[in-house]
Formats: sequence, C-alpha cells, structure tokens
Amino acid sequence: SMGDVPEGRVRAPFLVVGCDDSTIRVYSLDPGGEMLKSQSIQSLTSPPRSIEILPMEDSTGMTTFVHVGLFSGLYLRAVLDDITGELGDVRSRFLGAEEAKLYPVAVNDSPAVLACGAKTFLSYPHPETKELLLTPLDYHSFNCASMLRSRVAGRKGQTSVRQSIVALRGAEIFVFSIGDTSNNILTKTIPLKHTPRDFCRHPDYRYFSVIQSDQNVLSKQAREALLADTTRSEEEKKQMGPSEQFGWPRGPGWASCIQVVDPTAEDEKDGVAYTIDLDSNEAALCCDMVPFENQDGETFLLVGTGKNIPSGPPTPSSPKSTGSVHVYRVLDPGNELELIHKTDFDKPIRALMPFQGRLALAVGNEVFLYDLGMKALLRKARCRVPGTQIIGMKTQGSRIVVGDVQESVCYVVYNHKDNKLTPFADDVIARWTTCFTMLDYDTVAGGDKFGNIWAVRCPKAASDEADEPGAASFLANEKAYLGGTPHRLALQFHNFVQDIPMSMQKTTLVPGGQEVIFWAGLQGTLGVFVPFVDREDVDFFGSLEQHLRTEDPPICGRDHLMYRSYYIPVKGCIDGDLCERYFLLSRDKKERIAGDLDRTVREVEKKIGEMRTRVAF
Repeated sequence: SMGDVPEGRVRAPFLVVGCDDSTIRVYSLDPGGEMLKSQSIQSLTSPPRSIEILPMEDSTGMTTFVHVGLFSGLYLRAVLDDITGELGDVRSRFLGAEEAKLYPVAVNDSPAVLACGAKTFLSYPHPETKELLLTPLDYHSFNCASMLRSRVAGRKGQTSVRQSIVALRGAEIFVFSIGDTSNNILTKTIPLKHTPRDFCRHPDYRYFSVIQSDQNVLSKQAREALLADTTRSEEEKKQMGPSEQFGWPRGPGWASCIQVVDPTAEDEKDGVAYTIDLDSNEAALCCDMVPFENQDGETFLLVGTGKNIPSGPPTPSSPKSTGSVHVYRVLDPGNELELIHKTDFDKPIRALMPFQGRLALAVGNEVFLYDLGMKALLRKARCRVPGTQIIGMKTQGSRIVVGDVQESVCYVVYNHKDNKLTPFADDVIARWTTCFTMLDYDTVAGGDKFGNIWAVRCPKAASDEADEPGAASFLANEKAYLGGTPHRLALQFHNFVQDIPMSMQKTTLVPGGQEVIFWAGLQGTLGVFVPFVDREDVDFFGSLEQHLRTEDPPICGRDHLMYRSYYIPVKGCIDGDLCERYFLLSRDKKERIAGDLDRTVREVEKKIGEMRTRVAF
C-alpha cells in the first residue's frame, strides 16, 4: 500500500509491503535518494491480509498511520514517521477468528478504516479526545467495502457531496452512512406494559421472560370490573386505557404481568410475544429458569411474587404481606408459558435461583432448597442467615452467597451427606446491598444503595474448612460473633460511583478480551471495573492518578480523593475516568506529567487507550 499522495507532493513517500514471513516492510519512494530502500521492518504474529496507509488525526495533529489486518483476525495500527519511515506506537486488537480485511472510508469528512471479519468494526479517532476507537457496527459482516460519494441537489441550484459506504455481503449490496461518532452505544427499545423488575432466558430459546410490576396502578382485573360497570360513561371508560405520558390509570394496589419478549424482532411492536397478567394485588419480584433433576433436567420458569406489599412501613391495620412461587412450563418454540402450579409462603419472595438440580429460595432471612412436586414445591433443606431480608443469591459449587438488604453478604455451604445448609462467613460492615456477583469461589463484588461498589473475600482457612467433609456439624457448633457467623470477610476494594448499582456481572465485552466487572446504575450509568494483572500497570496508573488530582482539579473545587471516599475510604481502586482526562489536558501539562512518569506523551496515551480498548469499546 502507498496511500494517498500528501498535499504539496507529487508522489507518495513510502511503500508498505506485507510479506509471507509475517512481516511488513517500509520502502522509500524518494527518486532523489535510493529508490525502494528498506526503511524499517515490523514483525507480526501471522501473515498480513491487507494494509492501508491513512493520515488520521490524533492528539498531536495529523499523523500518518499504517493499518494492518492479519489472517489470524488481529488488527494493528502503527505510526509511520514521515521523515525516516520508522514504524512505532503499535496498537493491536483481536477482531475475531476470521481474517481481517481493511478498507479506507470517510466518516463525517474524517478518514477512518472499516475492518471486515467475523464482525464489522470501524476504526476512527474520538471527536474530542482524538484517541483511537474501534467500535463494532450493529450490522451484517461484509466481504468488502468502499467509499461512495454522490452529489445531492439542494436549494437554489446548490449541490453538496454526500459520503456513504457501499459494502458487499454475498450477492447483496448495502449502502449506508454513519452519523454521530461521539456515542458508540446503540440502544433498541421494546415497549413493555409495566416497570420491568427482572428477566431471564431459557437456554434453548431466544426469548426473554420479563417480569413487570407497578405500585398504585389498577390491575387488569380491576380495570375489567370498572369497564363492565354499566353506570359509567363512555368518557370514563376511555380513561381506563393506557396513556403514553402517564401509563395505566392510578389506583390502590399493584399491577403486574409476565411478558415473553423477542429481542431479535425488527419492529418494536412485535417485540412482545406473550403476556400473562397477575391479579389479586400480586406483584412479581424475581424470576429465573430452573432445571429440576427430578424432572429429567427439564427447565421451568419460576417467578417469585409478593401480595399486599405496602408502599411504606406496615401499620397494624394493613393486610399481611404474603408471597408465592409460580411455576411455568416453557412451550416450544419458547414464546408461550403454561402455569403448572403455585406454592404460597408467609412472606414475599425476593430471591430464587437454580442450585444443583433443585430450587434455592429465600423467604425473609431464611434459605430453602426445594424440589418440584406434582401440585407444589417440596422442601428439602432450610437454614437461617444473619440479616432481615434476602434480596439475592449466587452460587458456585456447593457454596451459596446470600445478599441481605442491610447486612451485606453471607456465605452458606451445602453439605450433601447431611443435607444441611450452614452459614459460615459474613461481612463486618452493614452494607445495604442492591446487587452482587461472584468473581471466583471466594470473592464477591457488590453495590449498595448509597452508590458504593466493593468486593469482599472469604479467608482461605475458613473457605477450606467449609469444604471439608463433615464440616456441617463443626460449623454449626463453632462460636459465632455478635449474632453472626464464625468467620468474617475481608474487604478487597471499595469505591464511590455516585449512582446506585442495580445490576452487576463478570463478563467479557470484546472477543478475546479480559474479564471485567460490568455494572449498570439506577440513573442509566454503565461502567466497568478492570482488574490489573501487572504490578507495573498498578504503579503507573496510581502515579498518573496522583498527578491528575493536582493538574486537573474539578471545577466545583471538591477534593477528588474525598469524593471517591464519600462513605468509606477508597481502597484498591484507581479512577479510570480521571486518568482518561489526560487526553483533554494542554500540551505543556501532558509533557510535564509524562516527564514525571519517565515516558513520552504518546506512550502515556497508548497506555491509557489500551486499558480501555483491551476490555471494552
């Protein structure tokens, strides 16, 4: 590849050639010197599939980049020195198992590269920070692509040039354009009947089962009774329908339903495939797909509900809150549900999950194990844990981690021989848990209602002791502390994020990427926590964070360290949002910070950029 001829020149200065020996070589095209002289060589992990030379904008201005796609599915971008022809600042990203084919395009009058492989990616500089971004397109995977420029007639005879992208996929041709590049998150909306509370998916079907409930809203049964009243006028009956601005008509009690949603539906109106309404002031609170061993491994949808749940503290005159578990069979092809039976309980059911071919169920501060019977659930084991109300459960192996609404998390072990559940470790701080996930067999990360995210770990001695055969009787008689369990969890990291975490899981966001803690907040925040694997990275980002606290103070004047330690001192966590503000600093501040870190500005920017692109978009 030679690339375009630079402005003010009559020919391209360099030629970049990809070789079968897994290298790319840069040759000089200067007729005044030695023609085709080798300027530099860059080794690769596999033979190159395509090479493109493009001048793109970065933090230093316009820079010439060499983009390389490999047969192994790897994408590389290197800086080409305009004078010496040396290659440097090489950055890589795995795009998938298929070969990476690169095509130069333009997006919003700026040069970019379209990478076609297992998925289609767009490589472009961020509009504000000028940092390299590699974003997957929510579209088909293409075989090849090119730019398409067309003239569009405007008013008063004026014409303008419209830039589009034309791509081929098999025997089909696609013409499309890319608009705003400042936001690389694409959302799809499926309208639901009520506020969603939880959802789950059957392992064999593409449909999601979404439970929904709203308080102080008339239920379907109440609306039908009002519509059947002959004394009401037609105008009053029209008000019984839903409103786009205010939803369903207001009234005492709860309105709840279960809907089967197809996330692949092209039209949002076809997103909901099936609906079941709950009556009698019943609200769906949790759900999960549970395979039962006594039913030959068949997977059922179980929904935990609550009845007569008050909007505030209960009073002597308020009816007693109860709960039940509804068992549904998922009918082929997964878009219909059949009610098998339901089992009543004394308290609302806020947490359930599958556990070794059975159902693990939380009622108040008690954990139960159930099997599926013909007419009801059959209880097999029970234990009481410290706390008041269990709001979630996670499991690995024979261990269950229980999250309490105000007493953090508690570890429970199940002994198969004795058929006993025994709590053996809990936290030292009363955290008002909203969500949590297991990072490994001993470590749990969670969030609380005050905007904190933390991780706790069970001591190795306590963990090994709980897994020993016959440990149930020993743990049951071991001395407990302050009304809790015999052992305490150790805090690993703690950080204030200024949003209430509502969902959290350990996952990978990019192909071949590192596992991260991905969380979503009540105000719409999406964030990740990236674990460090190298001590050098910890020291580098820790020093960078210290410099940015001084060089880039908040405009409101608050102290950054005090802000991240709003409730509990920050521990074991570095603020990535603050580190990424390095891209927005002036040139002299960048050079001063880079000098203190014994690095160049480009090396610091590469380090920050790779921390994001290695795990996310």
